[in-house]
Amino acid sequence: MKSIRSWLVARFYPGTLEEFYAAREIQRREQRTYIHRLTFIIGFFAFLIPMLIILFSGAVPLLYKILLFVAIWGVACIRETITEHYSLQLLRRDRGQPKT
Repeated sequence: MKSIRSWLVARFYPGTLEEFYAAREIQRREQRTYIHRLTFIIGFFAFLIPMLIILFSGAVPLLYKILLFVAIWGVACIRETITEHYSLQLLRRDRGQPKT
């Protein structure tokens, strides 16, 4: 399992394996900070409640529910990519390394 993860990181992450783990630690630290903010909590429920209503509503066809799931997954992938990029940029800025 560890070798598969290392291969995925090496293949898709724009930095090294060490930078991946350091950037992930930055992400976790920042997530612990903003998860308690009121705007995050309000935004989370403003997103979650309509999605649950749509997913469990009998009036919405199954195809739309599947498309909704794919759209949510796509937004999560985009958010994760942006977070990885900025974490890596912060890490490199703190270390004094050049931008890539």
